[in-house]
Amino acid sequence: MKLVVNILKKDVPGLKKLFLDGGYDGEPFSLWAKTTHQLEIEIKRRPDEGITVKDGIAQVPTNHPSEEQIRLAFEITRNGKKAFVVVSKRWVVERTFAWLLPGCLPSGV
Repeated sequence: MKLVVNILKKDVPGLKKLFLDGGYDGEPFSLWAKTTHQLEIEIKRRPDEGITVKDGIAQVPTNHPSEEQIRLAFEITRNGKKAFVVVSKRWVVERTFAWLLPGCLPSGV
């Protein structure tokens, strides 16, 4: 990812912020991007990330869940599985990957 950011920053010097998915979370990368390129990193996560169901009881990954996480935990418990969730700005991440990696689309798309 650092290679992509180095090339992107050279081609788009006015770039100030990157939206990434949870796979790129972590202080070392964010710190590197900020100190090397003055880039702000914003991680876009699914609101149901980390919610699990054990013995019919939903468990959330934090002691202070948001209202959305509580609602999703009830829904997951009721349905027994995770459902589709709209994640704001996630399309920016997905579209960017499609532009950067045009040959990696699934066949038939």
